[in-house]
Amino acid sequence: MMSSQLSSRGRRFAALTATLATLLGAAACGVGGDAGSSGGGTGSDVTLTFQWWGNDDRAKATQQVVDLYESKNPGVKIETSYAPDANYWEKMATQVAGGNTPDIFQMKLEYFKEYQARGVIADLTPYTTGSDAALHTASMPKQYLAAGQIGDKTYGLPTGQATQALFYDPKAWTALGLTKPAPGWTWDDLKADGAKVKAATKGTKAVMADFGDEAPWFEAWLLQHGKSLYTDDGKLNFTETDLRDFWTFTSGLAAEGVLTPAKVTTANDRTVANSPLVKRAALAEINDVSLASSYFDGFGDVALAPLPSAPDAKTSGSFAGVTQLLTVSNKSTHQKEAVKFIDFFLNDPQAGKILGLTRGMPANQTVLTALSPTFKAGDKATYDFEQAMADKIVSRPPVAPEGGSQSLTDFKNEYDKVIFGKESVADAAKAMFAKFQSNIS
Repeated sequence: MMSSQLSSRGRRFAALTATLATLLGAAACGVGGDAGSSGGGTGSDVTLTFQWWGNDDRAKATQQVVDLYESKNPGVKIETSYAPDANYWEKMATQVAGGNTPDIFQMKLEYFKEYQARGVIADLTPYTTGSDAALHTASMPKQYLAAGQIGDKTYGLPTGQATQALFYDPKAWTALGLTKPAPGWTWDDLKADGAKVKAATKGTKAVMADFGDEAPWFEAWLLQHGKSLYTDDGKLNFTETDLRDFWTFTSGLAAEGVLTPAKVTTANDRTVANSPLVKRAALAEINDVSLASSYFDGFGDVALAPLPSAPDAKTSGSFAGVTQLLTVSNKSTHQKEAVKFIDFFLNDPQAGKILGLTRGMPANQTVLTALSPTFKAGDKATYDFEQAMADKIVSRPPVAPEGGSQSLTDFKNEYDKVIFGKESVADAAKAMFAKFQSNIS
């Protein structure tokens, strides 16, 4: 998405999406299931399959919760498996095509709509309503629950919550006499601070990393203007003029030295290793708050603040993201038992203590509050920021329809042409808007 490394990642993501489309399409005609089917429904002699992606720490904690659930529910056996992210989706596509979809599986938002549209994911709405509801969501904020909903139906439950923030170096900020960013901080304030940083460092540092090459940050800017990348029905929700205005704004700030120069910007792939802030080429940058602990490990103390915005902005630009969703196969003959396990996994206090932050800040606020006294460094910074922003963030905007992932790579490539002087903003915006349209058609 930003460097050659991320461009490669984007191409791989697009290739995986194409593979998914082919394999899921082949499987779609065989996908069925009944939301009320539970394969016996007694909770005895039931075997569920549960699959996710992640590292060894996540696997260890997950298995401990599975063991705990089995000890509390005799007769229920849960077979688990996990894989690294990329391998996981290749495996999932093959399983779906072969009619072997796991009963419970971890879902990424980028694939969520495609899996749902092809009938792979079960509608969980019947399990969330009524006095005997098996899924309890009262302790999960509505804006996070919205990530697992399509229309008025629920297809997935969030395992963790996240949003976006401005990460900045508080010591450098103070040393240069800048006022620390706070709610109400504007783009004009950023520009003024950029001029001070440029003068004080003789142009060797920028106040902020250029964010014009990232489609997610374009969306944050759109949200401040009451728009988004896509609509619920998979169409574009912005104009070519919006994109031209955004790139005129960001490239102009870069030309003035307020944002990082092209050679720094193109190497930034949103990893901590290649972060302009960590490399001390910038005093701040935008990123996902879920990475805060990595910043503390790779840089030292960082502070989190809201994104700059215009005085009349409709929102802060930050939205309620989720780390993953848990979903149930539409072909599962044990849907009721699968739902009961998900409820335990997300809501049980003991399970929450075991899982900790292995899937991000828990979406269940009761579990999160119980864990919060143990948070330190990046985890504490994340928790404090998300608590402070709880009433200032909006529900996650609609996810991209099929083909939209390719626009992440295209966006980076087009903006590179702008900042390296190979293409005008107007021409780049026109070309990129056409790609946005063609990628989803």
